Amino acid sequence: MPYDITWEPGGVVWTFHGNVTASEALRSNEDIYGDSRFDSLSYQIANFLGAQKIDFGESTIAQVAALDRAAAHSNPRIKVALVTNLEYMTLLADLYKVNSEKSPWSVAIFGKLEDAREWISSTPV
Repeated sequence: MPYDITWEPGGVVWTFHGNVTASEALRSNEDIYGDSRFDSLSYQIANFLGAQKIDFGESTIAQVAALDRAAAHSNPRIKVALVTNLEYMTLLADLYKVNSEKSPWSVAIFGKLEDAREWISSTPV
């Protein structure tokens, strides 16, 4: 599996590595939304710094954004930090942000994990 899920007090971190496919990107979301801890989350960090290749595109991002909008009905208080240094993933992260404009979730994109964590701790939902 090209991702690990780490539950933290108040949040969750996906750490992606290697080649990430569309089905894996979608499954990673389903792993979180099907968990009883989801309703108490205040943040999600999708860390793509260890990913070598992103093997999905716009349609997968649209699906992920739709899943997230549906999940926001259950928990509208989440901040989503996307962390990447891959140019292609940054473009997809920008697309996700656009697709999430009607969601109550806050979304931001970072090049460093430390910056994402600072944003999560310093900005209200």
